[in-house]
Amino acid sequence: MAINQRKIKMGSGPKYKPIAPDAVSVWSGFKTKEKTYDEFVDFLGSIIVPVCSFLRPKIGLNAYIPSLPNPENKPKAIPDQTALLFWESKNISKEKSNTVVERLFTLLFDQTYSKKNSSMRAVKQYKGIVKANQPYYLVDEESDWMHGTVYHKVGYKHEGQSEEAFLASIKTWADAYTSERSDGAILMVADNYVVFWEHFPRRGMKASSSFNELGDYVTLFLDKTAKSIVPPKEGVWGEWKGIDLIRDNCVNIHLERV
Repeated sequence: MAINQRKIKMGSGPKYKPIAPDAVSVWSGFKTKEKTYDEFVDFLGSIIVPVCSFLRPKIGLNAYIPSLPNPENKPKAIPDQTALLFWESKNISKEKSNTVVERLFTLLFDQTYSKKNSSMRAVKQYKGIVKANQPYYLVDEESDWMHGTVYHKVGYKHEGQSEEAFLASIKTWADAYTSERSDGAILMVADNYVVFWEHFPRRGMKASSSFNELGDYVTLFLDKTAKSIVPPKEGVWGEWKGIDLIRDNCVNIHLERV
């Protein structure tokens, strides 16, 4: 069982906010049938992602990494969007669920995502058992994912592979996972797809060999380094058009933290 606890020196100062690995949520978003894919992507890039970036830090959002898997020939089972959300504390997102901001997001999400298929799930420590749709952290360490380097993979099970065999293969991979110099790793496996993120405390650090080897277990629909995006300081009062999520389909938003 691969749970790394080795400390890696990273930056310090007020702009750094290391977060516990169990204060993280994994978002799996499937678009509503009422929107075309182009409409979905445009609404995400111009409304959902910017508003989330500007407003949610005030209720405890600490880091935000949204991504869109390649839609070409993508199986319907793979989410149209994935995202990692890091919170100041484990329960703060629930505690703030009745705020005006979160009620606003509920309305926006209802216009964007399928309620039936989309989900937000809390991350738990990996202890050698892989359950479908349960996110796990493989590195037991506080880290600041807004800074440094983030790698992300989304993959689908091989053709003809059973769901049981797929879950077993990812368990084999997770058991052998070696973080090397990574200070954060988050895995979620569904019945037929896997999402995985890996974080390094400094820019330019290479992904682990385990990260690269995960590609041997699946057919990849996303394999990217998250691009750092710094929104304008005007926030919701500015005229920012948002992010082109077709061009930049894996991004790490630099939030204005409270």
